Amino acid sequence: MARKSRKDTLYHVSEVTRKAELIGYRAGLYGRISVETIEKIERDTIGTQMALLREFAATIPDLMVYDEYIDDDITGTSFDRPAYERMMQDVESGKINCIIVKDLSRFARDHIGAGEYLERIFPEKGVRFIAITDNIDTLKDDGGIIVPFKNIMNERYAKESSIKLTQNFKTMQNEGLFCGSKTPYGYKRSDDDKHVFVVDEEAASVVRQIFEWFVSGVTKHQICKRLEEANVMCPAKYAIEKGYSTKSEENIENLYWNPEQISKIVSMRQYCGDMVQNKTVSTFLETGKKGTSRVTDKEEWIIVENTHEAIVSRKMFDQAQEIVKKMLKNIRQS
Repeated sequence: MARKSRKDTLYHVSEVTRKAELIGYRAGLYGRISVETIEKIERDTIGTQMALLREFAATIPDLMVYDEYIDDDITGTSFDRPAYERMMQDVESGKINCIIVKDLSRFARDHIGAGEYLERIFPEKGVRFIAITDNIDTLKDDGGIIVPFKNIMNERYAKESSIKLTQNFKTMQNEGLFCGSKTPYGYKRSDDDKHVFVVDEEAASVVRQIFEWFVSGVTKHQICKRLEEANVMCPAKYAIEKGYSTKSEENIENLYWNPEQISKIVSMRQYCGDMVQNKTVSTFLETGKKGTSRVTDKEEWIIVENTHEAIVSRKMFDQAQEIVKKMLKNIRQS
């Protein structure tokens, strides 16, 4: 009895695959990057990834590029990605029968999920999968050993990277360097150092006014009313208008000041020049789910004094905190 090839045993070649080999391939070029540092942005971009994919696709006879699918600043530890989901819908509808990526880690860092696609789902659907720099092409190679190994290494890399990033962030936070994604209303990132606050005077003047009204006895609801009457944009609307926020708000005109925003502003110690961080921490290592976090106890906060220019004096900030304490006491007693 003739010995079956590993390709026959590990990758079942369906009739769909055989037909694709005859009529050619309609390819989807998939690019993904998970931005973690400025250095990484400079070293590897979606633009360079997609250029590589286009150049490679042009060298394959009987292959045409149907579409490009790009997930920018999205982790590979989960398959919950907009462009990836659109690509898989095109696979299901038969629009594409080939997927090309730069390397296996661009497709996935979850070795179980990736293995399921490469060893069962793609072969059954007749989808050719190519990872350029890993030299994987399921039309030519079974990848039986290298694919699972690389998947495991990619998943380990994701967890090790998370540990290193957490350690680096803690070091930077202890030095008073900002590691968050969004600066407080009234500040913006320095052009010279993205980890340093500089005063955004237009918004800072509003913050000062809010503190002055608050310590003089004006209620939070009255403050909101005054700001709306003066046509002052609330923080979320201001961030969108100034381009500080990447969110696209379809109902931007429905964003208004509210008492919760006032409470948050008058309680932020950053406004008197101190950096306060580690109020939430990632739970990725515990849950395995990227983007999950928990709120920390106040004892876990990392506070470094006098790291940036203050918007309000410490005296005014302390006065505001006394008022906040009295309000909380009255709420508990009521």
